[in-house]
Parts: sequence; C-alpha cells; structure tokens
Amino acid sequence: MSYLEALPRTTVKVSGGHGYMGSGVLVTIAGSFYVITAAHVVFECGNDAENLKKLSNLKYESEEFGDLMFLAVVGTFAAHQTHDIVPIKVHCVNSKSFPKIDFCSDVSFPGTEFIFRGTEKSVRLSPHSVNGCVIDTISTSNQQFELRIPAEDYSNSQGESGAEVLQGYSGSGVFFQDSEKFWLTGIVLSVGNDNFNGVICRSVSALKSDFFPELELKDFHGGNQKLKVRIADLRKGITKKLIEERKNDSYGDIKNLTRKMNVFLPQWTEDDLDQFITDILLWDKIDRKYVRNSDEYQELIDDAKALWASGNKKFSIKNAHQGNAKFHQIQDEFNECLVSLLEGTPLNVSSKAIVAGEVSKMLANCSLDFWCANED
Repeated sequence: MSYLEALPRTTVKVSGGHGYMGSGVLVTIAGSFYVITAAHVVFECGNDAENLKKLSNLKYESEEFGDLMFLAVVGTFAAHQTHDIVPIKVHCVNSKSFPKIDFCSDVSFPGTEFIFRGTEKSVRLSPHSVNGCVIDTISTSNQQFELRIPAEDYSNSQGESGAEVLQGYSGSGVFFQDSEKFWLTGIVLSVGNDNFNGVICRSVSALKSDFFPELELKDFHGGNQKLKVRIADLRKGITKKLIEERKNDSYGDIKNLTRKMNVFLPQWTEDDLDQFITDILLWDKIDRKYVRNSDEYQELIDDAKALWASGNKKFSIKNAHQGNAKFHQIQDEFNECLVSLLEGTPLNVSSKAIVAGEVSKMLANCSLDFWCANED
C-alpha cells in the first residue's frame, strides 16, 4: 500500500463542543484500534476525573473510516501530562483496508525523510500531508525529537508562518517515508518558533514505556540495528562467482594483494585471499547503501584514514612473522582512530567491518606496502 493510500487511513480529526481541536493518528496494537493524540489537544485545566470523562464526549473522526466510538483511555493522567500524549481505545468499523503499521523509535540515521498528515485549523478543516521532513535535533532524555520541515509547509502566501499555518497538526502521527513498509516513529506535539522551522515530536518509545509495554519496537531498515552489520549474512550474499570474477587478471588489485600476502602471510591459502576480497566487497556494499549518500559519515571515515596515515605507507620488515604482526597493529590502530571519530553515531558498531574493508583496499591499491628486508 502506497503512502497516498495509507496516510488517510491513519488520520483522525478530534473535535469537541467548541469545534475542531486537533489531529490524531489511528493505529492498531495487539489487534485493537487506538487514536493517539497530544494530551494538550484534548485536556484542559481541571482534575484527573474531569479530563478523563471529557474524552468520552469528544468526536474522533477518521478521514477514511468515519466516526470512531470511544471505548477507554489508556494510561494514567500523570503519564499523559509527562509525555503530552494520550492513547484512546476506539471501535473502528469497515476497517479491513487498514494498513499494517510498524513502530520504530530510531530516527538517528542521516538522510532519512519523514512525513506527517493532519488537519489544519481553518474554516476548511482539510487534511494535508507534510513530507520531506528531516531530523534536526534528538533528545534522548525526554524521548523527544525535532523535525525540520520544508519552507513551503512552514509558511503561506499570506506571510503567516509556524503556528499560524500548522495550527491543528498537534497529535499527528510521524512516519518514515519508506516504500516497503509503513513505520510510525512519533507524535507531533507542537510547532517550533521562528528560530526553528519545524515541529517538536514525542518518540513512540514513550508509548512502550508508559502505555503499551507489549508494544514491539522494530528496526527501520536504515537504523542502528541494521548498521550492526550482520557480517555472516552479508558475506553469504557475496557469492563465490563474484569473488572469482574479482580475481580475474583485469583486476590489478588482486595482484597487489597476493604480492603483499607473500610478505606478511607465509603459506597463505585461497581462503585467505578470499577473505581479503570479501572484506573489500562487504565494505563496498555497506558503503553504497549507508554511507555514500551521507557526507557526514564519509568525511568521518576519510578523517580517520588521514589521521592514521598520510599518503603512501611502506613498512620495512625483517621477516613474514613481523609483517603479519605489523599488519594486525595497523588494523588495531586504525580501528581505535575510527571508533573515536564515530562515537555516538550508528556506524560506530560497524567500525571493524569498515576497517577490514578499508585496510584491504589500501593493501590492494598500493597505498599500504610491505617490504621484506631479506628480499634481494
């Protein structure tokens, strides 16, 4: 199901005695339907009992499925106030076409775009999708993140901006823009001020911590868990045929590898060569998928290589054993440098795979060389 089809099925308008109040997002958890919205949309000043009673009298109108019947409120009033979100259990009819929603709290990977759909607070009360949003700031202490939105969605032709334009979007669901699955990652709380053109959101991790302990938070395909590279799985995808093609005489890098292996890895086997080629191909695969389109990560990796070694390196060694020891020292030093630069980023957990690939490439392209002193 495409985003054009799925988003309207999740969009809800919340109304009360004084008319439209704000937006909500319709989700299913453990087989039941819930409208999740910002607490300040539905609560006013008053005590716990008064506010919870009020929820049963509000109107929850799905853009796709019509009116939703109130069944119960989930969580305590204190939790609602702490997170500024409130889940409301509802009955939804004719919901066979409701999309499957996965929940993901990881929004940290660079380049990921987000989309949310809500209803503007105007006489038209028309739903609208705001897409092409990107992460600006993440606050792990309060499960909050900020999305920067395109300028055209933050202002209008009348010169109004911010809250004037996006008023009514509080409570909207924030989704990853992904063609494969439908991922909910947060709830819009408020619009940023003039110094920050975007919206402030609460992570779905708050839903799990205080409302739905059974909620399964899955890994987005560009998130941290995917970057805890499952080396064995990826290597299975690098076929023997591809490795054999890489050994073809047209690739000079294989000749360089074998020459240097003769120096620091005596009596090396075909499997040893395959491992170096696999490291190169594995890192190329990671690089293409996760790094090449992110200047931030490419610069960090390039910085690590520049800090570790400037220009070509040629190591004079007395024998193959010393060459092998020096090679492992190079790997350790490079890994230490890379880990320090990647600290706090999703790629930090993949430093060993990066180092193996980069060092293998340096061996293959002659920028890292060994010379045995006992050679003629």
